Amino acid sequence: MVTSSGKQIPAEIHATHIRFGDAEYACAYINDISVRKRAQAERLESQRRLQTLIDNLPGIAYRCRFDSSYTMEFISDGCQDLTGYSADDLIGNAKLSYAQIIHPDDQQSVWESIQPAIHGRYPYELNYRIVTASGEIKWIWEQGQAVYGETGEIIALEGLINDVTESHHYQEALLDSEQHLRSVLEQSPFGIAVFEPNGTYRQFNHVWSDIFRIEQEAVSLVLEQYS
Repeated sequence: MVTSSGKQIPAEIHATHIRFGDAEYACAYINDISVRKRAQAERLESQRRLQTLIDNLPGIAYRCRFDSSYTMEFISDGCQDLTGYSADDLIGNAKLSYAQIIHPDDQQSVWESIQPAIHGRYPYELNYRIVTASGEIKWIWEQGQAVYGETGEIIALEGLINDVTESHHYQEALLDSEQHLRSVLEQSPFGIAVFEPNGTYRQFNHVWSDIFRIEQEAVSLVLEQYS
């Protein structure tokens, strides 16, 4: 619709046919829907920005029901890269549930781990393994929280899931390295010590302890930090 000033505005027209005796008329009214159109445009733009953000997140963003299957109501497209399954495979448990992807040895511990946070109304954070569509085992870091209704009922769980397999393997290798170093130190017939850059002890063996008369209790405390 064009106003008298030449401005174009969106309008909604409703018309009807009326008969009075032998005469017929058309009755119509026009409604300015500029506010509605702006609200729709803003909502679509907000949805677009949110979708762009979700699409660029590492890993997966999800919303699922609070049930033992973790029935997905929404899961981002990162699902394919992380699990080998498409989002459509998991939404509504169309092909399988997310619970079925969790490693069998971790399924019970995952369920038990999130219970205190959900019922205590604080975010949960945990690590566990999944089995991908190709059979690969990946380590997962998940952070989420429950969504509650007006009467306090749990409506859904929402959160993020990321692949931390590489960092997990790195931590395992680091631990193995530390344990190997400790074994070498303790088996050596020589006094050996490892120092931090600031000059404090990191590790030392029992021979070093005997030479410098360091209390065995102090030795244990230092070694325990790296065991």
